[in-house]
Amino acid sequence: MTDYRNRILGLEYINSGDLTSHTGNWRSHGAAQTEALRGVLKEVGIAGALLAYRSARQGGALVVIDGHLRKDAAPQQWPVLILDVDDAEADYILSTHDPLAAMATADAGALDALLSSVNSGEAAVQAMLSQLAVDAGIVAPEVDWKEYDESAADDVEYNECPECGHKWPK
Repeated sequence: MTDYRNRILGLEYINSGDLTSHTGNWRSHGAAQTEALRGVLKEVGIAGALLAYRSARQGGALVVIDGHLRKDAAPQQWPVLILDVDDAEADYILSTHDPLAAMATADAGALDALLSSVNSGEAAVQAMLSQLAVDAGIVAPEVDWKEYDESAADDVEYNECPECGHKWPK
């Protein structure tokens, strides 16, 4: 068994306006994600803490490592796990935190069972969960099938076999 260092100094409740975004944040959050987050917050509330640290590079400011969207999309007091890391370690965490989670694969059966038990009245959350089901292969994507135009065959020129009369397009 390995004993890893615990870098969490504590949990504090901090107004989002008192938090600084990490200058190296490489994630951007579009309108769909922002609205889905607001929908979850509206239906459930806050259920997770932001990660932040005191940055020497930014003059001792309390800098967010994880939770930029939550901080910006819902300005209010947030639970924040304060970490005992330096700027280089914070950069390392920022570069690995989301990619580690993205490496997980979906168990379609378990996800299908979970999604069948989840209900949301928020359109953005419904859209997010529907896309999740499509991406996991649980449901087929909606396809806008085009009507076949039979008259398209009228303009096709054919070759004809002189022996049997079989025709094929040129």
